[in-house]
Amino acid sequence: MKSEVDGKDKGKAEGKADEKSGFNLSSWAIDRPMPSILLFVLLCVAGFIGYSKLPISKFPDVTFPLVSVTVSLPGATPAQLETEVTRKIEDAVASLTKVKLIASTATDGSSQTLIEFQLERDLNEAVDDVRDAVSRVRQDLPREIDEPIVAKQEFVGGAMISFAVESASMTQAELSWFVDDVVKKTLFGIKGVGSVNRQGGVEREVRVDLQPGVLQSFGLSAAVISQQLAQNQLERPGGRTEYAGQEPTV
Repeated sequence: MKSEVDGKDKGKAEGKADEKSGFNLSSWAIDRPMPSILLFVLLCVAGFIGYSKLPISKFPDVTFPLVSVTVSLPGATPAQLETEVTRKIEDAVASLTKVKLIASTATDGSSQTLIEFQLERDLNEAVDDVRDAVSRVRQDLPREIDEPIVAKQEFVGGAMISFAVESASMTQAELSWFVDDVVKKTLFGIKGVGSVNRQGGVEREVRVDLQPGVLQSFGLSAAVISQQLAQNQLERPGGRTEYAGQEPTV
């Protein structure tokens, strides 16, 4: 009888010894609450500081694997560009890997082709592949075209500052010209300004009204008149010249 009791007491003593030898984090934290409280406070402070430092943008910069090919041929009609330029470029880039969508737009004197790749496609590699594809068909394009421009499309955030302009003494055309000629030039002179765009207003243009009867008598069409007007409005670089100790661009 005595030996059984002694055995039970001995087992309890060994169990207590095992509990004392092991480390219980919960019991230690309950017995000593101050380290846990201090750690919690430090984590909260660090979280608030980190949250306040996060950059917030209403229109964040987004990068999509989208590449554009722009070809200019002054005086060419959209139909001519579609046949001689746009289709050849589309056929060249259609064989590239992971192409999702190809969309082209042809206007008077300009053709633009947008190539959208799948999201996992690297943008820089896509630009190089498109440039190589355009180079392969460059000899098949008209010789009169300007050098094709291959560029990646970047979606940058919205405008930093917007202003509204009104005038009681200027017409809408005069105010638009004042913004383009004076305000934009002044803003471009400020350090750090990358671009200035005007929204609204009117664009300066010359409207030509054609008389169908006169055109038919000369055997002309509106497209021919448009080509002649475009050729007369060309601007070509003339190099550089020396004037008053400076070298302005002509």
